Order: sequence, then C-alpha cells, then structure tokens
Amino acid sequence: IIKWGFNTLKFSAEELFNFVLHMIDYFGFIEKYSIDLTVLNSFVTTVMHKYRDNQYHNWNHAVDVMQTVFSLLVEFKAYRFLTPIEIFALLIASLCHDIDHPGRNNQFHVNTTSELALIYNDSCVLENHHAATASKILMKQESNILKGLSPTEFREFRKLFLDLILVTDMVDHFKFISRVTTRLGNSNAIDPASKDDRELLAITLIKCADISNVAKPWLYSKAWATFVAEEFFMQGDHERNIGLTISRLCDRETDDGPKNTLTFIGYIAEPTFVLLTQLLPETQPLLQFIEDNRKNWDVLIKRNITNKQIQQTL
Repeated sequence: IIKWGFNTLKFSAEELFNFVLHMIDYFGFIEKYSIDLTVLNSFVTTVMHKYRDNQYHNWNHAVDVMQTVFSLLVEFKAYRFLTPIEIFALLIASLCHDIDHPGRNNQFHVNTTSELALIYNDSCVLENHHAATASKILMKQESNILKGLSPTEFREFRKLFLDLILVTDMVDHFKFISRVTTRLGNSNAIDPASKDDRELLAITLIKCADISNVAKPWLYSKAWATFVAEEFFMQGDHERNIGLTISRLCDRETDDGPKNTLTFIGYIAEPTFVLLTQLLPETQPLLQFIEDNRKNWDVLIKRNITNKQIQQTL
C-alpha cells in the first residue's frame, strides 16, 4: 500500500476500509492522539457510507486519493517536512475530500440553483459541502477521532483540514500554480521550519493526488479516465433532459473522452506534477508515467477509439 502503483480498483469496499485503518495507524496516530478503536471504526464506516455510488467520485476514489497521498508521504518521503498533526490532517482530508459528492459538478449546482448552491452562495459549492459533511461526522461523539487532540492541535488540524479540502476546487487551480511558481522562484528547497512551506507542500500533495490517475500505470489510469468521462457524460444527459445547456466535457454526442484526457494531461496534470518534482525531487520518475500515458492516449486517438469502446475492454 506504500507503493505508487497500488491499484485500489482490485479491492472490495471492506478491504479498502481496512487499508484506511492501516494508513491512519502507520504514523502512530491511534496511540499519539488516543483514538478509541470503536470511534475510529465508526468514523471510517460513516465516511464510507456517505460516499455515493457514482461512476468516479465514490469510495474507491476517496481511498485512491488517500493512498496516493500516503505513497507520496512514505515512498517519496514527503513526511520528513511535515509535523504529525499536519500529516494527520492531510490523510483525513484526502479521505473526506469528495464525501457525499452527488455526481454533478459545481456549475451544474449553480445553474440549477440547487439547495447546495443556495447554502454556499454559488461559491466552492461541493468543496464546502464536503468539508461541512466531514466536519459534522468528526464532531459526533461516536465518530470524533479528534477528542484526544489538545485545543491547539485541534485548531491547527481543523484549519489545515478545511484548507486542503477547499483547495481541491479546480476553479482556483491556476492561482495555486502561480503560488507554487512564485515560491520556487526563491528556492526549490522546502524549509521544514516554515509553516507556509509546509502548508504549500501539503496542498501540492493533495492536489496532485486528486488528479493522479493520469500519472499511474496505464491499465488503471485508462480505467479511471473512462469512469470520470462517464460521470461527466451522465451529467450532460441530465442537463439535456432538463433543458439546460450541456456543460463543457459533458456531451457524450460530441465530446471525445480520450482527447479530453490528453488535453487535461497537457494543461493541468503535467504542469502540476512538474512543480511537485521541484518541491519533492524524489517524485521525478512520476513524469515518465505521465509521458507513457500521453503516448498511449495518442495511439487510441489516432485509432479513433471512443470512451465507450475503452469501457468494453475493462
């Protein structure tokens, strides 16, 4: 489970549940923060059941992102720059970052004036919902794994936990890129004594983990790409049925899943991972996965292979 090539798609929900417990315990957090095992089981169980049965934003994706963060921390040694409470917040945020995702994106909620859009005033609608949903679970007596934290540790955990979930909204992705680029202009080396540096690294880790499917071995990188494309297409079908303009990337009649993936690699994923390698040079080999996958998508595009045809081979 430490390895970058770990494939969560091979495992049942119950097996993934056990992996989550292992990742939390790996750093000794159960003992360090006096987490009652019954409470921990209740927390993870509640989070698992709050993830919906979407094509992409589901329990498997949650554990995949958490495991990817875990791999970056352990296999690629990012843990050495962060404090224990920061690692704890990062792991729990990665598990909860898409909790109760309804399978429709922020723009859909804004365009339909949904209940969530009204609650969060059209701003970071889903990310605010994920953070609030997870926070409510953490505040319940039976699932409060934070009871053992000191008041100072709790405040530090909560601030970083919220920041890490909210930053996964792609609307501000290029602000994040600019922030990292500016920081790298001063020095590539992370200063463990700098809280700002540690926060920026934690944000970079969860951002990369959230889009890491394109940097994984081809067999399941391809699978994840078809899942996210199908979820987008299901939103487009919904929009078509209720008379809305179909959102970008969501029209199964005109959008091309493989081409969309290739565009995403070029404009979003690769530049983000390049910044990661500058902050954490040990991750340099991950760029080769991205390059290999880019070539594989190129081949499929030249052969006019559709998302539906790829799904049939999985």
